[in-house]
Amino acid sequence: MANHLRRQIRERVAVNMLTGLTTTGSNVFQSHVYPLEVADLPALCVYTQDEEIEIGAMGDPRVCHSTLTLMVDGYAQDSTSLDDELDEIGKEIQVAMASDVDINNLVVNSYLSAVDISYSGEGTAPIGIIRHNYSVIYRYFENAPDVAI
Repeated sequence: MANHLRRQIRERVAVNMLTGLTTTGSNVFQSHVYPLEVADLPALCVYTQDEEIEIGAMGDPRVCHSTLTLMVDGYAQDSTSLDDELDEIGKEIQVAMASDVDINNLVVNSYLSAVDISYSGEGTAPIGIIRHNYSVIYRYFENAPDVAI
């Protein structure tokens, strides 16, 4: 049995779509709570959050339509051009995600639904976070949440 589609989606985005971007390189982690060190920055954290599920078709088994929130957080630390670096990270994420909106045929569609930027002045230099919320729509049979339909 394959992994749940949520995991397949998260892994595909992190490993195949976002690893190797110019600014963040291989610093891509699949966790919301990854303990980032200064040496890891700039970096991306890819994780899933809320998911809404509706029954799209009755039958045996029923078809589930899910809308998953996929988060891609970009982290940077810079004392002079933090806004510019966050904007560059954001641009690279958007271009990479737009290049495969069906995430290798795992999903029906994915799109950027919100961006949030925040800052922290704690530590030796300011840290900025650019958070991308992607809505990811996928379908599966109720008894097979590891296979996209």
